[in-house]
Amino acid sequence: MYDYYAKWEADGTTQRIHDLLREWFRTAWLGIDVERVHRHAGKASTSSPGGGLWNGPSAG
Repeated sequence: MYDYYAKWEADGTTQRIHDLLREWFRTAWLGIDVERVHRHAGKASTSSPGGGLWNGPSAG
Protein backbone atom coordinates (compact mmCIF):
# COMPACT_ATOMS: atom_id res chain seq x y z
CA MET A 1 0.00 0.00 0.00
CA TYR A 2 2.77 2.44 0.88
CA ASP A 3 4.35 1.86 -2.53
CA TYR A 4 1.23 3.26 -4.23
CA TYR A 5 1.23 6.29 -1.97
CA ALA A 6 4.93 6.93 -2.51
CA LYS A 7 4.50 6.71 -6.29
CA TRP A 8 1.47 9.04 -6.26
CA GLU A 9 3.28 11.48 -4.01
CA ALA A 10 6.32 11.47 -6.31
CA ASP A 11 4.34 12.01 -9.54
CA GLY A 12 1.96 14.64 -8.10
CA THR A 13 -1.20 12.52 -8.11
CA THR A 14 -2.02 13.20 -4.45
CA GLN A 15 -1.70 16.96 -5.00
CA ARG A 16 -4.01 16.81 -8.03
CA ILE A 17 -6.57 14.81 -6.02
CA HIS A 18 -6.41 17.33 -3.17
CA ASP A 19 -6.77 20.24 -5.61
CA LEU A 20 -9.80 18.66 -7.29
CA LEU A 21 -11.49 17.87 -3.96
CA ARG A 22 -10.74 21.35 -2.62
CA GLU A 23 -12.31 22.98 -5.70
CA TRP A 24 -15.31 20.65 -5.62
CA PHE A 25 -16.03 21.37 -1.95
CA ARG A 26 -15.47 25.11 -2.40
CA THR A 27 -17.91 25.18 -5.33
CA ALA A 28 -20.46 23.07 -3.47
CA TRP A 29 -20.19 25.24 -0.34
CA LEU A 30 -20.50 28.49 -2.28
CA GLY A 31 -23.53 27.20 -4.17
CA ILE A 32 -25.29 26.24 -0.94
CA ASP A 33 -24.31 29.50 0.76
CA VAL A 34 -25.55 31.67 -2.13
CA GLU A 35 -28.87 29.83 -2.21
CA ARG A 36 -29.27 30.28 1.55
CA VAL A 37 -28.60 34.01 1.31
CA HIS A 38 -31.09 34.44 -1.53
CA ARG A 39 -33.78 32.47 0.30
CA HIS A 40 -33.20 34.50 3.43
CA ALA A 41 -33.43 37.76 1.46
CA GLY A 42 -36.64 36.54 -0.21
CA LYS A 43 -35.17 36.72 -3.70
CA ALA A 44 -35.68 34.15 -6.39
CA SER A 45 -32.48 32.77 -7.81
CA THR A 46 -31.57 30.43 -10.61
CA SER A 47 -28.59 28.18 -10.13
CA SER A 48 -26.25 27.39 -12.96
CA PRO A 49 -24.79 23.89 -13.36
CA GLY A 50 -21.48 25.24 -12.04
CA GLY A 51 -22.99 26.13 -8.68
CA GLY A 52 -23.03 29.88 -9.22
CA LEU A 53 -25.89 32.17 -10.11
CA TRP A 54 -27.06 32.80 -13.62
CA ASN A 55 -29.21 35.84 -14.30
CA GLY A 56 -29.94 34.99 -17.91
CA PRO A 57 -28.29 36.24 -21.07
CA SER A 58 -27.01 39.78 -20.90
CA ALA A 59 -28.44 42.31 -23.29
CA GLY A 60 -25.98 43.73 -25.69
